[in-house]
Amino acid sequence: MFDVEKYKKQQKFYSQIPKYSLTSILIRVTIASIVAIVVIKFIEHISLKEGNNLSATILDYMLVIVAFNLLSEAQIVLDNILELFLPILHKSKQRIFIQLLLNIFLIIIVYNFIEIISKSINPNDELSDPNYYVAIALGLVFVTLISSILLIVRVIEKWINAQQDINELEQEKLKMDYYMLQDQLNPHFLFNNLSVLKSLIIYDRDTALKFMENF
Repeated sequence: MFDVEKYKKQQKFYSQIPKYSLTSILIRVTIASIVAIVVIKFIEHISLKEGNNLSATILDYMLVIVAFNLLSEAQIVLDNILELFLPILHKSKQRIFIQLLLNIFLIIIVYNFIEIISKSINPNDELSDPNYYVAIALGLVFVTLISSILLIVRVIEKWINAQQDINELEQEKLKMDYYMLQDQLNPHFLFNNLSVLKSLIIYDRDTALKFMENF
């Protein structure tokens, strides 16, 4: 059976990850760092299978981890800035298109950053192997996909909250209509209108008929 409360808690947890609280930052850093380490290990594994004994140094690990975290945080900043000017619920098409282009631009910048720094600190290192940069590029894309998934979760959360607000407003309107109807049907209101109707029947039957129909 589907647990609604559990789903809401999970959704709330995922939507909190892009925030700037200490817990959220630590979660993002952990995810990006794990992805970076996995990418390096994958590169070493591929290299070993191809007969190249590639071994990444501590500097290589630090460079990739820092770069992946820079990309992750830059995308969070970008997302928050775009939300100010292009709210996802109101300008979804423009927002998705612009954010996609800017994310690609960020990937290219971070990729070039890794390539330049890596070659400067290890000019003759085995990490100049093309597999290294292909794996790095794929890792950066994966980090971007994680950020995109978090964006989708936040969009769903905002849509659900908007629907709840609409439902609450409709309920409030129904209550107000009900209270207004109660006010109109109170004994004092009925007595006054019946008194007016009685007078009209005596002096002006046509007007009394119209009054009764409206009443």
